[in-house]
Amino acid sequence: MSEAPELPLLSGATRDLDLVTLTSSTQTFTIEADTRMFTATDPRVGRRLQLAFEFDPRWRVGLWDGQPVAWSRQADTAGWHTPWGGYRQGEGHTIRAMFRFAQRPADHPWSASGLVARNEAGTLVMQVMAWKVDRGAWQGQHAAAFTIDGNSLSLEVHEIASELTLTGTQRALRSASLRTKAIADQVERDHLQRTGLAMVPPGEPRLGNPFAEVRNIEGQLDIRGRVNPGAPGWIWLRIVDAESQAWNEEAVAVVTAERVGWDANPSVVSYFQSAIPELDSAPESGTVEIWFHPDDSTEVKALGTFPFPAP
Repeated sequence: MSEAPELPLLSGATRDLDLVTLTSSTQTFTIEADTRMFTATDPRVGRRLQLAFEFDPRWRVGLWDGQPVAWSRQADTAGWHTPWGGYRQGEGHTIRAMFRFAQRPADHPWSASGLVARNEAGTLVMQVMAWKVDRGAWQGQHAAAFTIDGNSLSLEVHEIASELTLTGTQRALRSASLRTKAIADQVERDHLQRTGLAMVPPGEPRLGNPFAEVRNIEGQLDIRGRVNPGAPGWIWLRIVDAESQAWNEEAVAVVTAERVGWDANPSVVSYFQSAIPELDSAPESGTVEIWFHPDDSTEVKALGTFPFPAP
């Protein structure tokens, strides 16, 4: 389509984790974990896990540094949301649990930092070091981070708290282990139907009409809705103000890039949601356009245009 915006370089977040620390103030935690399911050599485990996340509103499949990842959302009164960057607020802690479906570059700060504990798949006991953050939004708090590297996927967890206990980390690790094991068991039994993905919530995806809603939540522009792209691929959003001018078009496209579930039945719609840091004053009214780039084509297409605020 000549009117379609050019697909941006979907590089993921516009900012990344700052691992600057006071390394003289550290603490070591020992975590028991059963990560044997991460040793699965069948690449279908990683692919089916990603597919399950695409249909699950509790997770968001997006891009981080140009690589596909999935991080968890949390429930709110209007559905499920994840703040920009994937960091969720728990009881007394902030945490991001992220599945990665491609290996980080060796020179990435996360890969190169000596503070991030690295564990091979099959680990039963992990040593995780905590440290005191000396600058930025979490200055004065304590943080811990680790990676479990598997053959077709990896798990990264980063937790921050004023009094660090790693309660959130252990909960995230248990959940990740259960889900990955369920997918691995399905692959082993050759139970590969798309409609039978392990641990996708009942009632997902849903029958209904596509829609998009825009609201301001804690200084971030939250856009959520449902859509059916009709094929596997990437959707992204475009915000157009009342004067028909696109608002921060490239940045919005990068931050809102997401993979969602699809179906041949156009009435089956899957959940999407993005949080956009307000780079400058966002328009109070206009339209949200949903665009789609299928995996098997270079052509992008429009999936719908929705006014905001809703009439």
